Amino acid sequence: MYLPNFIAKRYLFAKKSNNVINIISFISAVGIAIGTAALIIILSIYNGFQGLVADMYSEFESDLLITSQDSKFINNASELKTLVLEIPGVKDVSAILEDNVFINYDGRQGVALIKGVEDNYASCHNLEDCIVMGYWRLYDGEVPNAIVGHRLASKTIIRPGFLDPLEIYYPRRGKKISLLDPMTSLKTINVFPVGIINTGQQVDEQLIYLSINKAEELISKVGYVSKSDSDVTNNKKSPEIISSLEIFCNNNVDPEEIKVDIERVFTDRNLTYQVKDRYQQDETVYKMMKYEKIAIYAILLFIIIVISSNVFSSLSMLIIEKKDDIETLRDLGSPAKLLRRIFILEGSLITFWGMFIGLILGVVLSLIQQYYGVVAMPGNFIVDSYPIVVQVKDIILSAVAISVIGLVITYFPVRQIIK
Repeated sequence: MYLPNFIAKRYLFAKKSNNVINIISFISAVGIAIGTAALIIILSIYNGFQGLVADMYSEFESDLLITSQDSKFINNASELKTLVLEIPGVKDVSAILEDNVFINYDGRQGVALIKGVEDNYASCHNLEDCIVMGYWRLYDGEVPNAIVGHRLASKTIIRPGFLDPLEIYYPRRGKKISLLDPMTSLKTINVFPVGIINTGQQVDEQLIYLSINKAEELISKVGYVSKSDSDVTNNKKSPEIISSLEIFCNNNVDPEEIKVDIERVFTDRNLTYQVKDRYQQDETVYKMMKYEKIAIYAILLFIIIVISSNVFSSLSMLIIEKKDDIETLRDLGSPAKLLRRIFILEGSLITFWGMFIGLILGVVLSLIQQYYGVVAMPGNFIVDSYPIVVQVKDIILSAVAISVIGLVITYFPVRQIIK
């Protein structure tokens, strides 16, 4: 039998209901249990919100995104698209051409972001499900259309189906602005709003979707030049200038593997393009969520440190109360090391039982909320109950951190008092 462990258990579980030290030890264990449970629950709730935000962003993001490293636009778009489509595992590719523009609709002006897209873009992102008014169609015959973000539509009072065109202005590339006649320095196209879209993102305040051919006509230096009349009629001309290339992978393929393959092909051909995964496309958002979780974790651990200070108080009182027992053990030849182990184990048992109960309580409550949604989300939110996801790594990190805190809180005071 390990003597320090035996004595520590006797001190902790002794049946002395009127012993104030036992009461303080019990309160310390309960405090650690509540702090541990709160740590698990709050981290799990944050995991739920983090996953919810990530799903909202990833729904409108491609698996991979290709952009230029040293310029705003990519000029050899058709060759790049063909090159990427030849890589095994690539399901679809969609070219994007976007830039800030000035708009005018029935006398109401503003700044917007046009996003020129191809015909397959809506199906790749399921954007037709986000249409709240009108419909998604880039062309009606030869008439170019536009789909407007709902916040921008509300701000400029744009309604689909009206006869007034949406005028879009863009500075002519490579030409100086004329002070005598500024309009000659601008290129203009007219499109007709046929749909209002709500993606639930901040970009809805300024976003306008239109055909990539109309965007190229506006942004390119030479304008839209078709290879034949049939290209104009069918609106199927491949763009020669783009901002980025969205890549969609097969379901059974890891996008990271495709990313490595694309980067290898670019390296072999001395192409200076940047390939971004989902995390890199919204790196700021994901980093912010990561740092917020670390901050919450640190704050809750600090609270547990404060709660654990009760363990120090109970141990100090216990050492004072057991002064005669300590003297007896010393007279029997017990070294100071043995005495320290007794009270360190005493503090560790208080911390362990509090942590153990808190972990079980936190995990059970979190799982109940995760699978049954007991606590409802107030207000009109996109989910009915608080999103929550229990992660094993959070449980392990919490257990390790609380164990270290309990050991430190116990060791140094006991060492000084016994000395």
